[in-house]
Amino acid sequence: MNLLNEYSKAKGIKKTIKNYPKQYFPQLTAEDYRIGYIERYFAKPRTNPQGVIIEIDKDEYNSLTGLFPTPVGLHYNVIKLRWLIRGTFEAIQRSNSSTVAFQEKYMPRISLHLRNMLQFWQG
Repeated sequence: MNLLNEYSKAKGIKKTIKNYPKQYFPQLTAEDYRIGYIERYFAKPRTNPQGVIIEIDKDEYNSLTGLFPTPVGLHYNVIKLRWLIRGTFEAIQRSNSSTVAFQEKYMPRISLHLRNMLQFWQG
């Protein structure tokens, strides 16, 4: 038993397993393509500017940002963005590039994570 475990046991402190946001990859539907866009959600550790950015689902995003965010939510910056998936090549490229550039202010290095502006595009 290590020192932390001994201390926790002596003080009667219950240790909890920390939950981290779970990575997600969007599975698009015909309805998404009919609408023409999807909402995408991303999380990055607050304390590490070089931390890994992961894509998360809507439920995970809500648990990190809602009215009563989970304790884990206090340790992550999260963003939501609208990602166009239908339209002309030029319109999609321009819109998604603009969205990523805007979000760069709130989550530095997101542009390194989202390099393919035509991801999920259906012309």
